[in-house]
Amino acid sequence: MDDLSLNLVVLAATAAVILAIFLIVRRRQAAQAAALELLARERGWTFETLREPLAWGTRITAPGWTVEALSRSSGRETGPGSSDVTQHTTWTSSAGGSTLLVGQRLGYVNVGVMGKALLDAALRKTFGIEAGDLVEVEAGSEDFRRRYLVMAQNPAEAERLLSPAVENALMAWKGTPPLVHRTPQGTSITLRGAHLKKPEDILALVRLGEALG
Repeated sequence: MDDLSLNLVVLAATAAVILAIFLIVRRRQAAQAAALELLARERGWTFETLREPLAWGTRITAPGWTVEALSRSSGRETGPGSSDVTQHTTWTSSAGGSTLLVGQRLGYVNVGVMGKALLDAALRKTFGIEAGDLVEVEAGSEDFRRRYLVMAQNPAEAERLLSPAVENALMAWKGTPPLVHRTPQGTSITLRGAHLKKPEDILALVRLGEALG
């Protein structure tokens, strides 16, 4: 076999492998979407497949809340081993109240001794949120406080919101830590960097959202 024939064989084999991987991925994606659609239909929720030029995902809507799981590409080329795709999953509700947030505590920091500018910078970098007039709230069990940071305008409301059901759901959470953010306009739970695709993961997020009341 000459060099040209050998190169053609290699190219054909490579193309076949790429095609096989593509078909497997597409089949898996279709199965995941079908499972989510079945979950929604069984519970009377509305299911949508989202497809845009640079974004794709799913949206499930029920009375009082919406879950959206999205992957989005910037459309820019990246170097080897890197990705330009960002992912997030968000549960949202129009039920709001005084502003508060609950997020993963990255190391123990005494928020009370931080200056406002430093606190704003830390929260903006970690959660994409400004502190405003929020204060740290010592709510929940000791184990909960070691794992999660709670900040609120109204500490009493934060303590009421963090019921045993909410604390248990947050302590049992697996995977990307959720960020709970409530404002007068509504409440959201965001998983940054995670595109949930399994019915059991979506259900866990919905149950956490419903526990927030």
